[in-house]
Amino acid sequence: MSQDKVENPKSIDLSLNSLVQQIEKQNSNLSVVVARQFCYKLAQTLVEVMISEPRKFNVLEEFILRASIEFTPLPTLKELSSVLGLDIVFLQSTAENLARFKSLKILPTGELKITPQGQESYKQGNVSLPPQVKQIYAIADPFAENLTFQFEALPSGLVDLPDLGELVAIENHLPTLNSLALTDIQPLIQAAGLGLHVPEEGKIVTNFQAIGKPQVCWKTISIFVLLDVIENKHIIQIRQDKQVLEKASNWLTELEAQQKFDLKHLGRILPENTPVSPSKPKAKRQRSTTKKSQK
Repeated sequence: MSQDKVENPKSIDLSLNSLVQQIEKQNSNLSVVVARQFCYKLAQTLVEVMISEPRKFNVLEEFILRASIEFTPLPTLKELSSVLGLDIVFLQSTAENLARFKSLKILPTGELKITPQGQESYKQGNVSLPPQVKQIYAIADPFAENLTFQFEALPSGLVDLPDLGELVAIENHLPTLNSLALTDIQPLIQAAGLGLHVPEEGKIVTNFQAIGKPQVCWKTISIFVLLDVIENKHIIQIRQDKQVLEKASNWLTELEAQQKFDLKHLGRILPENTPVSPSKPKAKRQRSTTKKSQK
């Protein structure tokens, strides 16, 4: 990319001055000529997930289940109370919990009978707790082409930054949340590190449901144009904070090479952050074959 592609003087947002200085200090051959912040639309949806989770049996639970397997005839709470020397009240409460977990059946005669589910749980050494319901937020990012999950909602207010969509058309190729299967959602929730879907610990998201309509939120990114004084060329970088988004940077570089995006538009944006409409039609982003996050 030749040096005359970007107009002088430099076009740098005040909020990015510190990062610009850091880049130039660490790379003596680079000069930042453009550093501008933009925003683009995200879709945020409240999602309700159901979670199944096991826990280890305590000593008393394990004894009652073992007795219901090994004793002939079937034991009663009174008999177990006598064997253990415990007040029957403690055994009654524990047996009722096991019955609620579908691991034990208390017969009308007072006998304790283990259920098929209880036998399986006894072999594994844990009991399945009643399902939990949690609410999280699904964030659909059409620019990064990914779907992520988090506990906290993003702010929905307007951002006082130029809209990236005024410079390039960001087409949304992400599937709708309701069109996804549970098996599509589970690894995404696991990757988010929320502790809701941890198969190795037996913690499983068993169902999900979108609540209400998606809400529009805004995300901030920065576009940098760096002049390599040795190679005498410009380098385009798209950043989120200090992270360079390689895929997005390459995409914008390709559009510039195809003359579908003019870097001069970056330098001509007014100081008040008013977007300037490009003289050429908006460059359309091509469908990606991956939905992975930018790295």
